[in-house]
Amino acid sequence: MNQKGKLGIVYTFVMLLLLVLSSISAFAVRVEGPPVDLPDLPRLDDEDLRGTGNDIPIKVLYVKVNGDKLENGRPIREVFERSEVLDLDVKIEATEDVRDVSVQAWIAGDDNFPINVVSRARDYEQNDTDSINLRLEIPNISDQDHYQLHVLIASRDTRVIQYSYPIRVQGQDHAFRIRDVILFPSEQVLAGRAFTVLARIENLGQNDEEGIRFTASIPQLGVRNSDFLDEVEEDDEVTTEELLLRVPRDAKPGIYDVVVEVSFDEFTQAVRAVRQVEVMNPDYRAAGAAGSEDEPVQPKPSGRTVVSVGQESHQLTKGQGGAIYTLSLTNEGATAKSYTIGVTGAETFGTVQVTPSNVVIVQPSATETVYVYVAAREDAQAGTYAFSVDLKDGAKTLQQIPLMANVVDGAPAEKDYNGLKLGLEVGLLVLIIILIILGLVVAFTRARKNGHEEQVAGQTYY
Repeated sequence: MNQKGKLGIVYTFVMLLLLVLSSISAFAVRVEGPPVDLPDLPRLDDEDLRGTGNDIPIKVLYVKVNGDKLENGRPIREVFERSEVLDLDVKIEATEDVRDVSVQAWIAGDDNFPINVVSRARDYEQNDTDSINLRLEIPNISDQDHYQLHVLIASRDTRVIQYSYPIRVQGQDHAFRIRDVILFPSEQVLAGRAFTVLARIENLGQNDEEGIRFTASIPQLGVRNSDFLDEVEEDDEVTTEELLLRVPRDAKPGIYDVVVEVSFDEFTQAVRAVRQVEVMNPDYRAAGAAGSEDEPVQPKPSGRTVVSVGQESHQLTKGQGGAIYTLSLTNEGATAKSYTIGVTGAETFGTVQVTPSNVVIVQPSATETVYVYVAAREDAQAGTYAFSVDLKDGAKTLQQIPLMANVVDGAPAEKDYNGLKLGLEVGLLVLIIILIILGLVVAFTRARKNGHEEQVAGQTYY
C-alpha cells in the first residue's frame, strides 16, 4: 500500500472517533432529564440589595450642617476649606420601640485619610426624639475637589436610612504644613557641638507664596537660627536649606525640644512642628555639687577622646580647589589609641582627602591634628550641603562631627594676559637672536667668498 492510501485510512479512523464522542456527549445531556428553569438574576437597583432586615422605625426630622438644613441629594451651598470642621446635627424620632440605633457620617473619596464618625448606639421608645451631634474634620491634605457627605441611620437588625449631600472642598488662601523634620547627623548631640535641621514643607493654599521664613530653635537653651525661601508654588513641596544649631558647652544633659516654624503670608501666619534632641555633657556639674569656686573640683582622669573642630563651614567653588577642615584629637586615656577617620555625605557633591592619614595614633595625654580636604566637583549643584566626619575606635563609632559646605558657581576664568604678554616677549627675543645669528652667518659667508675671488684674480703663470 502506498503512502497516500495509509493517510486515507488514518483520516477515516479519526473522523469515526470524533463521531462516536459526539454521540456519547449528546446522550449524556439527554439522560439528565428535562431542562430546569433558572431564576432571573436580581437587578442592581432591587430593594432587597439595599440592606437586610426590617425597615428601621426611625423618622429623620432634619439634617443640619453648621446650622443650615439640608435636602437629600441637593448640594451644600457652602464651600468648605481644608482643616475645617463640619458641625453635623441629625434630629430623629422613633415611630416605635427600637434598640441600638446609631448615626454615622462620612465623606467618601479621600485617598489619604478616612473621614468618618459614628455616634454611640442608643435605645428609643415610641415617639422619642433625639438630636445627635457629629463633628467631621476635613484633613488639611485633602484634594481640592467635589465630594459626597453621607449620613446613615441604622440599628443592629434593620435596614439603613441613608442621605447624601454633595459638597465642595477647596484650599485656604494661605496655608502651609510641615511634612517632616530631619535632625542631622542624629538626635543625640554632645554639648559644644552643632547639628543641622531641615524640613520638608508643603504649600496647601490657593496662592504661590513668596518670602517664607524657616526658623529652628531650642528655646530652653536660647539657640535660634533662620533662613528664607524665595517662593513655593501652590500645592508644591520643597525641602528647606539646613540650619545649623550649636548646643552651648555648659548645657545641662537632657531632652530638649527643637521647635521648627514656617512663617508665611507676610509673616502673619505660621505653622510649627516639634522634635526632640538629647544633649549629652559628661563635663556638666550641677550647682551645689562638691567643691566651690574657691576650690574647684579637679576632673578625674578619664579614657575619653576630646575632638576640637576648627571652622565647621566653608565655601567651595565648583571645580576650583577646595577647603581644609581641621580636627584636633586629644587622648585623655592612659594608653595610646588608634583612630580611624571617615567622611560620610560628601560624595554627593565633592571629593575628600584626609591627611596625613585616615588612621591616626594618639599617645596618652597627647594631641594630634588631622586635616580633611574637601573639594566640590565641577558638576555639583550649587547649594548648602551637610556631611559628617566619623571618628571610629576600631569598629565602634565614637563621634559623628557635623560639617557644612556651601557650594557656589565659579566665575568664568579670566584670560591670563600677563602670561600671554610674557610669551610674546620671549618669542620676540628668540626671533631677534635667530635673525642676528643668520645675519652673522650670511656676513661671514660673503667675506670668505670675496677673499677667495681676489686670490684667483692675482695668480701668476710661468
